[in-house]
Amino acid sequence: MISEALEEKVQRADDDIALSFNIARRTIAGFEAMLWLRKGFGLSGGWTVNNQYDLLARLFGLQKVNKV
Repeated sequence: MISEALEEKVQRADDDIALSFNIARRTIAGFEAMLWLRKGFGLSGGWTVNNQYDLLARLFGLQKVNKV
């Protein structure tokens, strides 16, 4: 039978792995978002800083601090 201490270590390792994958997924999403912004989506008209901020806020769940 596996001891409780070993079971806890295994559970923590599983949690760490899941957290690592979540962080990696968010990091990749951030790189993709920055590439999209750099490319400019091929939009006609102005692509303002406010538009970019709105996109990042939606992608990453950021709260709007200042409305300019």
